[in-house]
Amino acid sequence: MSFRLVAATLLQLMMAGFGVMPDAAGATLPDPATGEINGTIALLLWPVSPDASRQPLSAEGCEVHLTLSDSQTDETRYPCSGWFQPPGRGRYLVWLEQGETVSPQTFITFDYLRFRGLGQTILMPMRAAGWLRVDAPKTADGATVRVLSLEESAEDVRAFDRRVPASQGGVTVRVPAGRAIAGVFDSTGRARALSRPVQVKKGTTRTVAPSTPPNTDVLVSLVRRNHKHADACRSSIVFPNGSEQPAEATLVAWDRVVAVWYGLKSAEGRVLVDCGPSKFEKEIQLARFKVITIRDELH
Repeated sequence: MSFRLVAATLLQLMMAGFGVMPDAAGATLPDPATGEINGTIALLLWPVSPDASRQPLSAEGCEVHLTLSDSQTDETRYPCSGWFQPPGRGRYLVWLEQGETVSPQTFITFDYLRFRGLGQTILMPMRAAGWLRVDAPKTADGATVRVLSLEESAEDVRAFDRRVPASQGGVTVRVPAGRAIAGVFDSTGRARALSRPVQVKKGTTRTVAPSTPPNTDVLVSLVRRNHKHADACRSSIVFPNGSEQPAEATLVAWDRVVAVWYGLKSAEGRVLVDCGPSKFEKEIQLARFKVITIRDELH
């Protein structure tokens, strides 16, 4: 069908078709029968507790965030408390932000379907969050500031990340509590500068300043299709003399594996990422004052 929620069962999100559901605090969802705008289906994204009960929470101060999946830089926001429709047909990355909490991210595909009595309701579990301030210079060449949470969850269909045009310079974004990393990337997705990971605590703000390395940094981001969270991953770079350096920052998520090395001084090496039955290997040439960016697939 034209509207679908990608891998919704993994996030335990529930679609329309249930009645009005109050929680102990009295939070009540709008009746799905009211989910209509101009004769077509409208959407409602509502915050719920992160435990298995998925109890509806108050929607006060809660915002829906949408970005087109192929750009992920221009955000559109709506209050969680009411029905809405995205700016147009398309595939969107969506998540909720509320106070010191944030939901996982997922993709939806929206079309203006004829209303047949029920709007589409999606419940989004809310988790502890803080803020990451990224100090970066303003640029006007299509570069982006990107933030990636290094927290891993077997429930989430994708890693939590954010992209903001570098034309804004420094930015502050809400991220899940835990370790996070940031960087400045050119218009093709190659990293220009990276920060080291920092620990973001609930309700607090951490600041990072991505910098060009004095030697060589390496960023590896691999699409992951063999979805087995039980498989441990090992990421390292092997140098010609036989020495080996493990990655200093890693993320093993449902949709990708990310590994980062900082300050490498050798002229060359071999990247190895081993996730049980899935492996990746690539020879690289290192260069000073540069971030080597590798984007590929874990086979």
